[in-house]
Amino acid sequence: MELSILSLVFERDSRPDVRTIAGLAERSGQFSVSSYPVERAREDWLELVRNGLAFDLRGLAPGEPEYFRPELHPGRLGNPPGALHTKSESLILVPGPHLAGGESMLPVIRSQMALGLHLSRLPGVTAIGWAKAGTLSDPRHFAKAIDEWLRGGAYPGDLLGADPVA
Repeated sequence: MELSILSLVFERDSRPDVRTIAGLAERSGQFSVSSYPVERAREDWLELVRNGLAFDLRGLAPGEPEYFRPELHPGRLGNPPGALHTKSESLILVPGPHLAGGESMLPVIRSQMALGLHLSRLPGVTAIGWAKAGTLSDPRHFAKAIDEWLRGGAYPGDLLGADPVA
């Protein structure tokens, strides 16, 4: 599961908090925060649910950011200069433990990327990384390609690598 990491790189001090993500879920109607009350959630982690599949979102403010591993992302797509620098902070979105062994299945990847699409539009996002393919993308490029794919367009191989096992 280690490489099923979708990283969202933010400008320093601009990572969202639990309430911001819960509000985004409510407004979009496309995913939800797991059933416990948001007020009782850990400050740096949430479980997000889409299509009945749960994903862990880690590194939320005011907790510690997740460590971004640039060595896992040598490929850059439409990335603006300076998107990664020492002041960058990250969130990561990974399949929940119940999906262990199934993280390469197409429904899991589609659900994870759909969540990433919503999260990519948060203020302060400077880059989106997908460790399985080693890519790092401009958030606008990521959002456009993933949105087209989820609407029935071509698989975004430049972002996600080889076609997943269906």
